[in-house]
Amino acid sequence: MSLVDRLKESGFKPEKSTEGEFKPLEGVYSTQFVKAEEKEANDKGGRQLQVEFKIAEVLAGSESKSKYNEFRKYLALEGDEAVDKKKGLPWIINALFTAGVEVSGATDEELIGSIKNSLGTTVYVRAYGFTPEDGDKSYQMFVVMKEDKAIKKAEEVKKKQGHPL
Repeated sequence: MSLVDRLKESGFKPEKSTEGEFKPLEGVYSTQFVKAEEKEANDKGGRQLQVEFKIAEVLAGSESKSKYNEFRKYLALEGDEAVDKKKGLPWIINALFTAGVEVSGATDEELIGSIKNSLGTTVYVRAYGFTPEDGDKSYQMFVVMKEDKAIKKAEEVKKKQGHPL
């Protein structure tokens, strides 16, 4: 019997390798707000604010071995999305407010400056991955949490995983 016949008989089907692919972090983390940089948006030509967070402590979940900032978000600074709670500046204002920091400003420059002055703030996040049904690519998602809620969620995750508390 030929090799081709044996492959067919065994039901072999080609599979894509997952070696080296991005694997989203999942868990609860204490992070540091480490970057707030204004940039030109790639696709729409407007301005955006790139904000990044670096893991300071894993409260529960997968460890990061990355030398890069693990959590990143691009927020619109122009157009209708600029005032959207998920896609615009309100997202970082709410995230910092949740962490106990109020940012403000009478002008756009003062508001952005106030956000940049908040670098170093501890922000708690719950992270998870998302892969669209029709896609091969995974995305890192995260939501900001209050400290007490993050600690409680971390305990729940550890308990589910069988960790002694």
